[in-house]
Amino acid sequence: MGYRIQAGRDTPHQTLQSDDVGETCTECGFRESDLPGPYTFGWRAVRRFAVALLLGIAVGVFAGEFWIADDEATMRETAEAYGAVATGGTPQGLTFTRAWPATFSKVDWTPSGGFVPQEIFAQERIPPPRPSNP
Repeated sequence: MGYRIQAGRDTPHQTLQSDDVGETCTECGFRESDLPGPYTFGWRAVRRFAVALLLGIAVGVFAGEFWIADDEATMRETAEAYGAVATGGTPQGLTFTRAWPATFSKVDWTPSGGFVPQEIFAQERIPPPRPSNP
């Protein structure tokens, strides 16, 4: 048995020399001929990454569409209940704030026009607080 420092290691790894055929390494328990080869980057890895990426995007799109549909169903139920409860004339309208993560967006509802999204950048900005003079 001999000692040899493998690339990338600080300490020696007891490995087999050419005269030690049939013996196993006392550190890792494998024969040198049985050790796996180094990792290679090829088209197989690219294909796996592409499949994982496409599956991740598809799951994200599906979850987003489900979230939006659920939010719109909640708004529709609220608007129908509001319209049914209103008496003595027509209801004026409602403004909904979208569910997380789109809480920056608002949707207006009127009995005649239905749901109409507000423009995101046309909404009023809240000015930042200004320091008071002591």
